[in-house]
Amino acid sequence: MAANKIEELQEHISVIEKENDVIKKDRDVIKEDRDTIKEDRDSIKEDRDALKEGKVVVEQKYDALTAKIRDQVECRVCLEVPTSGQQVVEDVDKKEKEESRENETEMAANKIEELQEHISVIEKENDVIKKDRDVIKEDRDTIKEDRDSIKEDRDALKEGKVVVEQKYDALT
Repeated sequence: MAANKIEELQEHISVIEKENDVIKKDRDVIKEDRDTIKEDRDSIKEDRDALKEGKVVVEQKYDALTAKIRDQVECRVCLEVPTSGQQVVEDVDKKEKEESRENETEMAANKIEELQEHISVIEKENDVIKKDRDVIKEDRDTIKEDRDSIKEDRDALKEGKVVVEQKYDALT
């Protein structure tokens, strides 16, 4: 009886341990899901903040534009904006076009300056490469001269060896 009871308890312990393992795996999966959700939440917060900043910029541009338009169409006497009749917006368009051209001109000038600096850097690099090439050519020529000198020495040694062998053969 006691043996059966012990065996039942051991089986019960084994079942509980297996359940614990399953629960631990589920817990780890849930933690991973939680971390993924946190990352998504943080990304959404960043997007929301960027949109808020963009909205502020757009509102500022809108306010500036409406102020310009109001200045152009507002009656200088009564300071009211007419709701009917001819409204001239050409001056605002001209100013915007001029500003746009000025911005484009400035951007082009900046790009030209940037490209000129890049060309200068490349030219300096080319000068260094040319100097390295000249040094390498000189080294190559020196190595060729050394090779030719070594060939001459080798040939002279071969001739000397033949002469020594002939003298040796003559002596023996």
